[in-house]
Amino acid sequence: MKILYTPGNEESQKVNSRRKSDKKRREWKESFYLICNRIMLLGILILVLAVIGDMSFFVWKSPYFSVEKVVLNTVGHINKGEMIRSTGLGKSVHLVRYPVGQLKNYIQKNPWVSRVNIVKEYPNRIKVFITERVPIALVVGKNTWGIDVQGYLLPGMQMESARQLPLITLGDQWEPGTTLRVDQPVLHNALSILTHIKKEKPEMLIMISEIDLSDKDNILIFTQPEGTEVRMGNENIPDRLQNFYKTIEMAREQQIVLEYIDLRYDDQGIVTKPRTARFIKPGRQPKMTPST
Repeated sequence: MKILYTPGNEESQKVNSRRKSDKKRREWKESFYLICNRIMLLGILILVLAVIGDMSFFVWKSPYFSVEKVVLNTVGHINKGEMIRSTGLGKSVHLVRYPVGQLKNYIQKNPWVSRVNIVKEYPNRIKVFITERVPIALVVGKNTWGIDVQGYLLPGMQMESARQLPLITLGDQWEPGTTLRVDQPVLHNALSILTHIKKEKPEMLIMISEIDLSDKDNILIFTQPEGTEVRMGNENIPDRLQNFYKTIEMAREQQIVLEYIDLRYDDQGIVTKPRTARFIKPGRQPKMTPST
């Protein structure tokens, strides 16, 4: 015979109370451990930040990172010493703190600078790589400037470089003002002519002595050493240049000196006029042919 025991209300209350108490102790321990872990992680974080702060302060202030050498690539029309002095790199500067963006913007204000790249080499060296603009001609007005294919005016051309470049004549009254880039359509036509010749017939570029833009409706090219006047107009420039190449090559093959070549009449062909007073090669008489 089995005897079933059923606890009374008082005993049930004691059991439930003990269970609640055990649960609270477990919850308190878990909260305590969680708080301790967070405090420990916070302490580690503070320690790491303090170490980083000390290292940053050391890097920011340490003379170990003072610039001792500036490397500037060879450039033809930019004075290295003046560039270093004007940018402050000639003084004792800190490599970490030096504002590369400001340095780049300053250098790019020079009209001769096409591109600039700056590299910091820790602990104490900075490299500046400058790509110069390449003049394709000299622009002649009240003063003379070099000019590149994009129309940027380049002051202070070196004499040796200037001798090898063709002239672009705009008239005595022309002045560029304060702009570094010329946007006149007629000037860009002249630059387009030189670019086309440089690309298609580079060996003929040296024979271009002058491009006269005084009359915007009729671009004139003068060759050297013959002094032939080439009348281009201001339309169909690429096609007319092809005719110019053919006519000049034919004249030189036949040792003919032409006074002028008129390419403006696309439908009527090329008009030329021979000249008898000049020689192409010493000891050889130029031949005469009728004008076409």
